[in-house]
Amino acid sequence: MKKRNPLLVLVVLLLDKLRGEHPEHPGHPEHPGDPEHPGHPEHPGEKEKKEKKKKKEKKKKKEKKKKKEKKKRKKRKKRKKRKKRKKRKKRKKRKKYRSQDLS
Repeated sequence: MKKRNPLLVLVVLLLDKLRGEHPEHPGHPEHPGDPEHPGHPEHPGEKEKKEKKKKKEKKKKKEKKKKKEKKKRKKRKKRKKRKKRKKRKKRKKRKKYRSQDLS
């Protein structure tokens, strides 16, 4: 395929735009570039696709949030357990020390 000059492509596109022709959405063949007879501005089913994608993203975000919360809960639980263990150990040490003979 022949490589096109990007400057030339830009000039052609600008000229087309000035003329009222849109190469992305060409009008009807009988009325090229006529504003009363536009081509197909949006592809059918595009809106539904976008909505579906948005919904999916939202769901993904929710799942991620849920996962994060679960992780946080787990961490809190672990911290609590650690604290309890530490307290138990301290109590045991205190008990041992108090039960000692101070003679």
